[in-house]
Amino acid sequence: MGMGETYPLVRVVIPFYLGILLGNGDLHPGSGDLLQGNGDLLPGNEGILPGGGAAHAALLGCVLGLWYFMWPRRTRAYVLGWRVLVFGFFLLAGYANSSLNRPGNPGMPAGQQVLVRGIVGDDVQWDGERCRFDLEVGWTGARSGFSFAPHVVKVTCPWDTNGDLPVRGQTWQFPGRLFPFQSSRNPGETDYRAIFARKNCWYRLAADTSLQRFIRELPGPRRPIWQAERVRGAIARPFVRPGPERSLLLALALGDRASMPEELEETYVRAGSIHLLAVSGLHVGLLWWGLRHLLGLIPFLFRNPWSRTLVLLALLWYYAYLTGLSSSVCRSVLMLSLYSLAVLLRLRSAALNSTFGSAFILLLLDPGRGADVGFQLSYLAVLGILLLKPLLDLVLRSSRKVPDWIGNATSVSLSAQLGTLPLVLHYFGQVPLYALVSNLVALPLLMVLMGALFLSLPFSLAGVGTAASTGVLYALARLMNRSMAFFAGLPHAVAEDVSPGGPALGFLALAVLFLFAGALQRTRRPFYGVCVCLVCCLGSMELRRTEAFRGCELRISHLAGGNLVSFREGNRVDHYVLTKDSTAEARSQRIIREGWNPRLYANTILPLSDSLSQRGSASVAVTLSPGRWLLGNDVHSVLLLQHGSDGQDSMIRRLDPDVVLFSGEPFPFFRPPGDEDVRYRMVGDGSTRSWYLDRMESGGVHIHRTDLHGALRMSGQKNPESVP
Repeated sequence: MGMGETYPLVRVVIPFYLGILLGNGDLHPGSGDLLQGNGDLLPGNEGILPGGGAAHAALLGCVLGLWYFMWPRRTRAYVLGWRVLVFGFFLLAGYANSSLNRPGNPGMPAGQQVLVRGIVGDDVQWDGERCRFDLEVGWTGARSGFSFAPHVVKVTCPWDTNGDLPVRGQTWQFPGRLFPFQSSRNPGETDYRAIFARKNCWYRLAADTSLQRFIRELPGPRRPIWQAERVRGAIARPFVRPGPERSLLLALALGDRASMPEELEETYVRAGSIHLLAVSGLHVGLLWWGLRHLLGLIPFLFRNPWSRTLVLLALLWYYAYLTGLSSSVCRSVLMLSLYSLAVLLRLRSAALNSTFGSAFILLLLDPGRGADVGFQLSYLAVLGILLLKPLLDLVLRSSRKVPDWIGNATSVSLSAQLGTLPLVLHYFGQVPLYALVSNLVALPLLMVLMGALFLSLPFSLAGVGTAASTGVLYALARLMNRSMAFFAGLPHAVAEDVSPGGPALGFLALAVLFLFAGALQRTRRPFYGVCVCLVCCLGSMELRRTEAFRGCELRISHLAGGNLVSFREGNRVDHYVLTKDSTAEARSQRIIREGWNPRLYANTILPLSDSLSQRGSASVAVTLSPGRWLLGNDVHSVLLLQHGSDGQDSMIRRLDPDVVLFSGEPFPFFRPPGDEDVRYRMVGDGSTRSWYLDRMESGGVHIHRTDLHGALRMSGQKNPESVP
């Protein structure tokens, strides 16, 4: 019997999810393309996997490989045709569902004064000077008229005190200016515009404090006692003592990480226990176990198992609503709901069927979840635990209680990490090396802490005995924070900047898929595929490393009002930063870290000066005059012109650069239309005013703007006879 007969929902979920990804635009390059060479397109970092066509082909290979192992070996032709038809039907269904429900840009007046009204969303953050939060807008007023298009804006508003901050669920109005999200589309950088667009968030609102009288809370509907805001406030009321302990308790109880310091969050990331801060299956499972036994103590109210189960599920879903209906908590509650209903109906239910069933329901109701990182990591972790843990138990099982508990906890943690390893490398680029040991310490502490939280919940809601319970909770939270800080402080706690590349990630994902298939079928064939994929993954990484040591490359990335010019020769890279923005230095370092892996390249940042020439490891910078530099090596050259500098065409023809990069408005120069003898490319950084651009384009000059068209990349080979 094949995998498809034992777990029939797999036949539905895999093509349906693939269709949703295609409908969301996550499996093909879209607006995040980069220019390379003389105008070729290089896919950006917008999709589910980096690396362009190779990674996407590997992902499709994963799906088709799983589809192959889903069926028995001996299948008739007409049965195979029927299954292909079913695959295509659910693929088109997922694509149609995603395309029809994909949010569209509401077309708000950007840069104009507007007045917006909406409901405050989650994560209201206040840094002492200003607050930031999401506003679910239902009405927008501007000079051009009114709009009732629903969408989400990210509000930034100066705020002096946190006493009257907006609260989730309240209705507020704010005056200000709307600014659309822009993506630099630099190599390696995250496309935040595409990420926010999936959440129907297209603009950010800079609130205008000069119109303070318009910033106010509007009357909303009367809040009953069961509404989430009041219950959340009652649960959080005992945690009044500020500090990292309060942040941890709010994250565990309500999934609220808005007040968590960055240092504490980084501590859990380095310790490999950041997943414990998200409300997920462990939290919901402990709550389900406690409520099930609590309701069992009241038999005269719940004699009918149906009534007890329905009350239990209603309480679980209300808790999911309290915590914000994240992907992990929805997955856990929905799986428990399907399991409980299967028990009541006396149906045979497998955990894997419940997992795929919950995924199908969530994707059907909200196709946008398919591109959510939490959704992907949550389900891959569960699949890893369900499929790989039995194999690891064969090795780690013991007849003694303590070693058996340690082996069981190790197998759970290791199987979840193996299942999520490809996505963790893609999204985060780092691997905590002490995650197994830190989770062995954190799991029992978390179970005790969650049990104490649930036991203290009735006292918190009633306002009785909160001092004693809060003291115990703070002590446990302090112990857990210090334990994670110990592991985070160990030497070599995290392997950073681990980026194997798109093809290698595709082979690694395919290896995990074959591992899942082998665990299901209990045969050796898929494990041979695991070995082949791992060899291909290592070979791809070595090939990428070899390519990093040969060839030359010029890359011009966009900064705020400036550019980052990078010359690569082998594995040596020189970076020149030209910008007027004070925050450009930090951003340029982030671009260098994400676009030029420090494990592969030797990066050098060189400042530009009007009175000093620079010589780097892969290029030189010669100062021609104030505001003019000639940058280059044996393969590529760039003439850099600043505002007000001389940019006459005769001078450019004499220097004969590959690229003319200007910032601001140099002395106007025009290239005659149809002049094929001139081979340089015109590149601007977006700081040039529109009248200057119109004048240049009217003279036949085509300008590549890095702020609109993305980064420019040119590659070539160094002449072996050239003298450095």
